[in-house]
Amino acid sequence: MPLLYPRTYNNVRNLAGMIREDAKVRQILNVAHEVFCLITQVPHIGVEFFETGFVAVDKSPEDVSILKVEFGGFLQNRLGRFKHDDMVGKPYGSQFWSVDGSKHLHLLRPTPELWTRVLPHRTQILYLPDISFIIEKLDLTFGSIVVESGTGSGSFSHSIARAIGSTGHLYTFDFHEARAEAAKIEFEEHGLATIVTAQRRDVCNDGFDLEGIADAVAHAKQALRKDRVTRIACFSPCMEQVQRTIPELSSNGFREIEMFEVLVRPLEVEEIALSSLTANKSKTGQVPDTYPGLFSSWFIQTSGVLAPTLLERVPANGTLTSQSTNKLAACAPTVPVSSASTT
Repeated sequence: MPLLYPRTYNNVRNLAGMIREDAKVRQILNVAHEVFCLITQVPHIGVEFFETGFVAVDKSPEDVSILKVEFGGFLQNRLGRFKHDDMVGKPYGSQFWSVDGSKHLHLLRPTPELWTRVLPHRTQILYLPDISFIIEKLDLTFGSIVVESGTGSGSFSHSIARAIGSTGHLYTFDFHEARAEAAKIEFEEHGLATIVTAQRRDVCNDGFDLEGIADAVAHAKQALRKDRVTRIACFSPCMEQVQRTIPELSSNGFREIEMFEVLVRPLEVEEIALSSLTANKSKTGQVPDTYPGLFSSWFIQTSGVLAPTLLERVPANGTLTSQSTNKLAACAPTVPVSSASTT
């Protein structure tokens, strides 16, 4: 089941293939993999080789695609022409070369994360920040039974299938017949047919898309078990839907209702030359006023150079003592300084 194994498992297998030439590293990874399998109860299958079906092809970290391999087929892209037959029998994470031997690609095990990046968009989809947050809040684990209303492009469905494992089951519905059928075919091709049941159904009229999420709350309540704690998650792209859904949840007996907005803030790290930090040299040994607060707790200036210290913080007035200066004597004057900024 190529899209079922946990994320850490896939990363370990792909990494092992990339550096399999190093015997010591390979031995360490095999031991770590065995320990991981004991903890997570994922079956240990040793070094894994691609045989047939779907495979992820890595041209670069930003350019990944999932390919259906067929014997005698070819992959043609900007890097060259690649034989499908050359992929068969290679361990995940390894390289395979173009026909002329000039360029190579990496062979990776398909994962829900990669599928979310490359899937054909039939609708708007959920991305990894929302997917991971919802799975965590719903406490989905091996053996969970999940009902999904609105299959869409199947992005969230693949992550749910991995979270619940072979002992769980996902029932997913979509009112659009063509989308439901396309998703069903993908689940079968990806080896998830025993875990995922996909059907066409209008849940608002037949009991379980949601242009009006609030309209489906009562039907969802009927589908949930009454003998144990159950959870419901509603993804709403606009505030008007939220304003309708929350009162509907409350009136149907749902408690501990929470609302979240998931935002991603990438961080950029820059290297700043020391010369730019010490342009305003201080004769008294004080931290330059150009950088108030940012370096005052961890950096002090001596002999015109900012040096990091974990031994003693700068006094409140920023003045150095002879003891502090001696402690900083061993600090390298060329230590690069990094600053993080949000974008």
